[in-house]
Amino acid sequence: MTQLTAQQVAEATGATLVRSALWLPHLTAAMRKYNITEPLHVAAFLAQIGVESGALSRLTENLNYSAPRLRQVWPSRFKSDAVAQRYANNPRDLANYVYGSRMGNQPGSDDGWNYRGRGLKQLTGRDNYTEYQRASGVPVLANPDYLVRYDYAADSAAWFWHSRGCGGFVDRGDWQGLTKRINGGLNGHSERMARTQLAIDAIC
Repeated sequence: MTQLTAQQVAEATGATLVRSALWLPHLTAAMRKYNITEPLHVAAFLAQIGVESGALSRLTENLNYSAPRLRQVWPSRFKSDAVAQRYANNPRDLANYVYGSRMGNQPGSDDGWNYRGRGLKQLTGRDNYTEYQRASGVPVLANPDYLVRYDYAADSAAWFWHSRGCGGFVDRGDWQGLTKRINGGLNGHSERMARTQLAIDAIC
């Protein structure tokens, strides 16, 4: 991998130049550790985490939604205004409702809240936290906020990319498949594609 610059990170992620300079050493270390070194892979990785993290500015999932927004984001879970209103502007209960009893989260527990999205990838769910802890040795199950540190936020994102074979999607040109692997759906896919092209222009 050629040496990245803060300017390239800014163009690839949408972050400010100052923020990009702060993230640069952590991103570089994480990508080297997990062999994200081909220019196209670097560009795609940075573009995806740029969207996931709000241009490297958001390291914890925002779950403070209005009722109308809840119905837009999770239409299958909030089929009426009455249901949505119970969870509107109530991040903890919302997390436990939408993430409870899946992704390894225990029913009736606070797991949905404790293991909500964190880091540049927005790693979510007890299963993902457990797997990352096992791979890295970082005790994120007991201390989830390790993932909001710059070093582990970058490391966990690169670990996810590597462990889930995201580079293969890039090699095949399967950009929708990549977004689904990163996000679980096609949320913001057009934004991700636009950001990817900017990243490619900056790096490749």
